[in-house]
Amino acid sequence: KTLSGDTEMGIKDWVSALAAKKEIPKAPDLRALHTMNVGLAEEIKYFDTKLTRDIDTIKKYQKVFARGGVVSAAIDTKIDYMFMNCVEGIDLTSVDEDAIDPIQEFIDGFNALDVFKQMAKNSMVAGDGIAEIQYTIMSRRPVNLVPRDPAYIMCEFDARGDVIGYRQYLPNGRKGELIPAEDIWHMRLNPVTDSPYGTSLIGTAYDEIYRDAKVAEGIARGVERHGTPKYDIVIHTDGISVSDEDVQKIAAEFKNLNSMHEFVHRDDLTIGMIDTATIAAGEYSTQSLDRLCAALQVPQELVGLGRGSTEATANVRMAAFENHIKGLQTQFNYQANSQLFTKVFAALGIEPSPVYIQFGEIVPDDLEQKARVVKTLMPQIDPFLLAHRDELRDILN
Repeated sequence: KTLSGDTEMGIKDWVSALAAKKEIPKAPDLRALHTMNVGLAEEIKYFDTKLTRDIDTIKKYQKVFARGGVVSAAIDTKIDYMFMNCVEGIDLTSVDEDAIDPIQEFIDGFNALDVFKQMAKNSMVAGDGIAEIQYTIMSRRPVNLVPRDPAYIMCEFDARGDVIGYRQYLPNGRKGELIPAEDIWHMRLNPVTDSPYGTSLIGTAYDEIYRDAKVAEGIARGVERHGTPKYDIVIHTDGISVSDEDVQKIAAEFKNLNSMHEFVHRDDLTIGMIDTATIAAGEYSTQSLDRLCAALQVPQELVGLGRGSTEATANVRMAAFENHIKGLQTQFNYQANSQLFTKVFAALGIEPSPVYIQFGEIVPDDLEQKARVVKTLMPQIDPFLLAHRDELRDILN
């Protein structure tokens, strides 16, 4: 029998160390996790009929995101803008200054920024971001947050329909143990009434995603079929029979044609161009991408499109996008308080108090725009009739 830690020692060595009053190596004070990392590639077909969530649908949304393109670019852009000011560290604020330290200590104990971004991404892709709070064994102190694939974790309900815990469904039809609700952070950026689960952004935009994929596929096929002209090659026989072998030999010479080809031939061949119409694919693609960006709620400029847009139009779109991101940040703060921070306080035996992440400004302040506002507030008759000097200074920072 051994004690695991930095070193291993037998029972005799342990007794000797105890007699010598030496420090005994201790195992890490961490409780084992209830969950495991199943992986996206695992195909599972074993859910009970009582469950209200379809794994195949969630896996379909995850595959759409994994394929890249406008969809993944839009979601990654949203997440980048949500946490763009948290790269150098996550700052907290609260009316109760004493409430900040325990939460700050908790999130500083792991890579909180990476975990928070992962939770937001899972919420947008699958509808739910689910992570398990890991506690120490003896003191039950929260020390870690481990995100899991939400496709494999389902809510368990009581007779009233309230969530009493969570259960992970494992491969080969196995069920994990019931995880108490206080051990799970379940974040939903887009919650649904009368449902414990959130709504996937990919799910709400799926029809537009499907249509855009069909348009892109149709354009690709059109370019392949009609992007280069076709030729009608006529052999002048002048009453002489031409064998099939000779026809095939001549056809082979014209098999791999491209725009760089020129033809040198005798007068026994006539080469005519057919199917010369160009493909008006731009209109289809533009309309499809416009609708897709609208469904994903991201300005075209941020995913590399924005063709033909004026500066004024881009500014309006960015202002609307800024408000949208602020709404997501507010929802994230609400979910973090109700689903995570309150559980940390409860585990530490501290009276909970709202603690918020300081996300900062999404779009940097435009000094020129502020100056125009200040100028408007300073009429020529009396410059300080509408606003005091100090108020105007506050606007200009």
